[in-house]
Amino acid sequence: VILFYHSSEINTNMRVSWRQNPPTIIRAKFEGDPKKYIRVEQGEDGSAVISFVDKQSIAAKFGVTVGCEILAVNGQKVYGASDCLRKLVSCTKASNGGKVDVMISKGHRGKGYKYILIEKFDNNMIDPSSDVIDGLTLEETNDVVKIRRTPHVSSSNFHGHRLNEGDVICTISGIPINSIVWAKVALKVASGPLIPILTFNIWRKVKLMLLPFIRKGKKLSIFDG
Repeated sequence: VILFYHSSEINTNMRVSWRQNPPTIIRAKFEGDPKKYIRVEQGEDGSAVISFVDKQSIAAKFGVTVGCEILAVNGQKVYGASDCLRKLVSCTKASNGGKVDVMISKGHRGKGYKYILIEKFDNNMIDPSSDVIDGLTLEETNDVVKIRRTPHVSSSNFHGHRLNEGDVICTISGIPINSIVWAKVALKVASGPLIPILTFNIWRKVKLMLLPFIRKGKKLSIFDG
């Protein structure tokens, strides 16, 4: 298997995939036993993907459908299907069957795309004249916003999220980002304790594409042009 990637092709495909039809963020309120109206399975990248929704359930009323991805439960990030169900059940019990806040991504995310969830921070930390946000240095080229330098201090909300230089900032709270100014606006208007940021990394995409071949033991030749 030989894979050819050209930077122009990558940028074009990337813009089409998340600008024309970006995933949206649903902030739902579940109540009652979640095991009775939804099922969650493990996604290929460790995400928690909904595989069944009772059409008469509270989840369906919020627009949740099969394929949606659960990102957080009551302000706590989820780490895969098992962790997601555990948090849904424990939070429901803690509220005596009451309402539980659930952050959900609806829409195709695609290989190479990943959500990071950062804590909401003081808007005064966002300098309108700077390309640095809480230690994260951004750059803007042809309506694409990328990470130029990751924060090196642990006090930054972006620290520890496995961000890489060159990662593209695609959406913030479901809002497509095409400039550093718009990224700052999206961060300022974001609601809730956690802010979902959709990022893209080409090597992450290549890794996920190659996994099926690697597992089958096939020989590969990879060229990045």
